Amino acid sequence: MKNRDFRSSFQMPSVDDLTPLFKAISNQNWAAVEEEAKSVAVRIDSKGQHTAARTLRNALASTNGASRRFSPVVNVNGFGNLPAALKPIDKGVGFDDVCLRSKIRKELDQFVREWQFKDQLAQRGLAPRHRLLLHGPPGCGKSLCASALGGILKLPVYLLRFDSIIGSMLGQTAVNLRAVFEFCEHHPSILLIDEIDALGRHRGGHTDVGELDRIVISLMQELEHNPPSNIVVATCNVPADLDRALWRRFDSHLEFPLPTKAEVTRYAKGQAKRLDVVLSASVKQHFSKRISYADAEKLLEAEARRLVLEEV
Repeated sequence: MKNRDFRSSFQMPSVDDLTPLFKAISNQNWAAVEEEAKSVAVRIDSKGQHTAARTLRNALASTNGASRRFSPVVNVNGFGNLPAALKPIDKGVGFDDVCLRSKIRKELDQFVREWQFKDQLAQRGLAPRHRLLLHGPPGCGKSLCASALGGILKLPVYLLRFDSIIGSMLGQTAVNLRAVFEFCEHHPSILLIDEIDALGRHRGGHTDVGELDRIVISLMQELEHNPPSNIVVATCNVPADLDRALWRRFDSHLEFPLPTKAEVTRYAKGQAKRLDVVLSASVKQHFSKRISYADAEKLLEAEARRLVLEEV
């Protein structure tokens, strides 16, 4: 009875009261949304509807900061309304800084040319490829390639952060994904989805819940309708785990295999020269195995540190 009495006596805020709130929501200005919501509660309180005002204030405070944690858009380091799930990454490298086999380098050079001459393609009713999937073992240069593309094409590179994209509420992940892709649609850039197999695994797994299937579907929909004004680069360590329908959403698939022993040795010698490190027999032994470039780099840096500390 008490709740029914409360609802019957409650008067809705006026259109003038709500318009600033709706404008703030439309602009995705979440700080303003919070302030306008508080203002609505104040105006309701001033009309003597204290219970209603208290209910609204409690609703604002009930998330205890969680709403900010999953807020789709924030202002980060002068990047404007950058979605919280995006992290700007350094792009001060080129293809020469990445160990690439000739076939992969040729494909990437062609990809770059398509973007450099996109206006000429448009005159023929064509668009450059803009969804690139790089797959292979970890540490073979896939993520570094995305940075190199950004440097060559003079585009900002943003890393998609899974910890910020996945929300605890039903449907929140889809909202966060939409905010990310909407931002990229209006800001030419390279969106790097690192280890996409962690997010886009096969649907219908026995250990999965329905929300995980919805995440994959949302991601596929965003990729399907993503306009060719920006580039999406995804990396995948275990291509067999990737949902096949998601795999087909990409224009190109480039395999980054584990380097051969000769390739690792050649890379190690070049890095050793850069670090001014003389390779010991024990370190050289590691390079006689098939390891990734990232593993080789860690070994060399560890050796460089050891040699410096020996001189102290």
